[in-house]
Amino acid sequence: MESLYKVKVLFRNKLELTPANNGHKFQLLDNFIVFITSYDTIIIPEGFWTDFASIPQIFQNILPVLDKYLRAAVLHDYMYYKQSLNGHKITRYKADKIFENAMKSCGVGYIKRKIIYYAVRSGGWITWNKYKNDRIKNKEGK
Repeated sequence: MESLYKVKVLFRNKLELTPANNGHKFQLLDNFIVFITSYDTIIIPEGFWTDFASIPQIFQNILPVLDKYLRAAVLHDYMYYKQSLNGHKITRYKADKIFENAMKSCGVGYIKRKIIYYAVRSGGWITWNKYKNDRIKNKEGK
């Protein structure tokens, strides 16, 4: 497997979304297809819900939720939710590095990319663990 620093992310189609009634989440209207070297083609299924980038309101003037990194944010949400790619378990670190590379593919500049990456590294564990705990509860039938 190649270094996570060299992973390439290519988006194969447009995002087609519809907002939830509250406007905070969006649902995919069609499969979103992403190619990631080392993982092959990833299909984020129609019906998947995303909130894009979870950026605190205070920072949204600098880092708007709807920006160049939109497609990368959908991929990142999916990786956090599944905690695997094509049946291969991934770590939060891998998901975050792939997200960083996906932002680069979206044309996000170096400084903005690093700010977002380190913000995700510092606070993403909360969402990662929520999904992990939900998965454990569902397996246990609780």
